[in-house]
Amino acid sequence: MVVNNLGFREDIDTLTAKPGQTYRILVTGDSHMDGVVYNSESFTNRLEALLELSYKSPQFKVLNGGAGYYGPHNYAGFLKKFLYLKPDMYVVVLYTGNDFLDGITTAEIRHRAQIPKRPDGYYRALEEAASYNAGAIGQALNQAYFFKTFPELETTAVDVAYEQILDIARTCSSERIAFIVVTLPTK
Repeated sequence: MVVNNLGFREDIDTLTAKPGQTYRILVTGDSHMDGVVYNSESFTNRLEALLELSYKSPQFKVLNGGAGYYGPHNYAGFLKKFLYLKPDMYVVVLYTGNDFLDGITTAEIRHRAQIPKRPDGYYRALEEAASYNAGAIGQALNQAYFFKTFPELETTAVDVAYEQILDIARTCSSERIAFIVVTLPTK
């Protein structure tokens, strides 16, 4: 894993001052954006290469700010942290496999939602499933099992994510930053 001077998944340092004729795109998301690949193979670097092939001007710089365990609660703060880079566009990749559970869990920590006590056997079922494929649990099945157990929290989880997206949209609007939300579905 290689990160640059600002912690982005990039092989070269990011200049704080945006070079003239550069269209800067800031991208964030969870581990799927962070990527378990060489930086040159990441979504953001592939996008940058495709944009450069398609358009001769301006020059594009797509910055990969994805990080494992990020969720909706991180995306607004991430943008605010890096506003000084003056991005022209902000892209949030919302992973439908676990971002909603991440969001409602954080909402509970912030006293904005209450998650009932897990029923007997809840964790035992997850541990048993993890013995077959631990990755699948963290990437999608844990969230699916959670909302199967607590269907009354589905709407709350969507509302929590939506509030974060609206906060980002307001910031982007006031800063004249184009804003795109990409949903990354589970398999």
